This record gives sequence, structure tokens and C-alpha cells, in this order.
Amino acid sequence: MFPASFGYVAARSVEEALELMVKHGEDGKLLAGGHSLIPAMKLRLQSPRTLIDLGTVPGLRGVRQEGAELVMGALTVHADVASSELVRKHLPGLAEAASVIGDLQVRNRGTIGGSVAHADPAADLPVILTALDASFAVRSPTASRTIAVDDFFTDFYTTAMNSACGHGERLCEIAASCFRLRRRQRRRIDHAPSVRHLRVRAHCHQRIEQRPGPRGRHRDRIAGQTAHPTDDHRGGRQGG
Repeated sequence: MFPASFGYVAARSVEEALELMVKHGEDGKLLAGGHSLIPAMKLRLQSPRTLIDLGTVPGLRGVRQEGAELVMGALTVHADVASSELVRKHLPGLAEAASVIGDLQVRNRGTIGGSVAHADPAADLPVILTALDASFAVRSPTASRTIAVDDFFTDFYTTAMNSACGHGERLCEIAASCFRLRRRQRRRIDHAPSVRHLRVRAHCHQRIEQRPGPRGRHRDRIAGQTAHPTDDHRGGRQGG
């Protein structure tokens, strides 16, 4: 199928993109990698009148280290997350997850921010970012804030951005803490019986926090996905 007719505008800055979203309201959609939006438009599940392209917006790509955190721009493509030396060193589970998303074309066009904002329950990145206890920097035309991962994903295909500020608030950066690893950081478990088409997926993340003395303080987080919404899909344990 072909999408309905739509207009196109390329934003040149985050501020301009936010202004355009306010201007077009429900009729506008942000375009990042397009691997979720374009198929939905072809199936007429979404029919925006205007696409606002973020591809020309500077400052939303790349991975950098700020103190004890890795910060990833929302437009960083999966291939760059997977190949980043910083991610491979400090968050190897995230690098592994990004390296097996879709195929080569998808990894070179799809973005980490697009995957997060789309909040697809079948996607790998939202659940592993939950296990990593990530946070999300979002902006509106009038304010900016950081949302903890436990508050960010509110339902299937729904995030706290949608419920808080509607179309005026957008994801800019994703941050996750760097910790010395004690053991394998990511473990993925898929269970998909063919009869009921039920998929359950879990990721486990364990990290050591440096402190004086021979022992470190460790913290475990397990995040899971199911085929139906749940009130709580996260778990954690702390010990010494």
C-alpha cells in the first residue's frame, strides 16, 4: 500500500523541530529513522499531514561520556551504538542488543531514540534500557526535564512524554551509568510457544559500584517483556 499524501519539512534545530510540532499539532509527526513510522503510514495506521525530518538537526547524534554516565543522542543509529568503543566497554549488553536489531539497513537507519519513543513492546532496546536503569532527557518549547526509565514507559506504544506534554515534548538524549562489570551484563531469554504466540523476554544487568575495601556494592536489575500490559515489569535487588 501507499501512504496518504503528506507534506514534508526539514527542521534545522531542536528548537525549530519543537516549534513545528506545536504548529502542526496532531497533524505532524517527527521523522527520525522512519523504520516504525513509514510502515505504519503505508498501512494507513497513521496518516500525518506533515512529516518533520530530524535528520538535519545537529547535536542529536553520537555517544559521549560525562563522568560516570554514557550519554547517547536520540538520533544515534543502532550501528553506531553497536560499534561505539565507549558502549562496548561500559555497556556491552547494549552494544550486543543494538548489533542484532533487524538487518544491516535497519541498523544503519534506525535510531535509538526512535525505538525508545515508539515504545514497541516487541523491541529489544526499551527492555534493556530498563534493565540498565537509564534516564531520558526531553525538551518542550518552554522547559526541559529528565525522566527515569521506571516512569518513562507507561504502556504499549505510550511514554510519559505523550501524557505529560503531548506533542510539545520530545526526546533528546539517553543516559546510562557506567559500572565495572562483575559478570555478563545482558542475558536474553525468549519464550514464544507457537500455539499461543506468547513472547516473554528478559534482560538481566548486574553492576559493581566502587567503594573502599576489598568488596564492591552490587546492584541487580531484571527487566522483562510480556504480551500483555502489566502494572510492574521491573525488579531489582541490592546487596554488599
